[in-house]
Amino acid sequence: MVCPTVYCEIDTGASPKVYAHNQDFMPYVHGENAQYSLHTTTKTMVMTAFDIFNNPEIVK
Repeated sequence: MVCPTVYCEIDTGASPKVYAHNQDFMPYVHGENAQYSLHTTTKTMVMTAFDIFNNPEIVK
């Protein structure tokens, strides 16, 4: 079977970069920046699904 998948990383805006599953990530998952990042990432994922739904040839 073939199943299309997507892997996403959310940019927290932290400098230096922090990554999920790391204690340094925790302060960046709350607050305005986290809400903006999550909102932007969610819209991107939804629009990707929308594009695939409206053009199934993409996955061929």
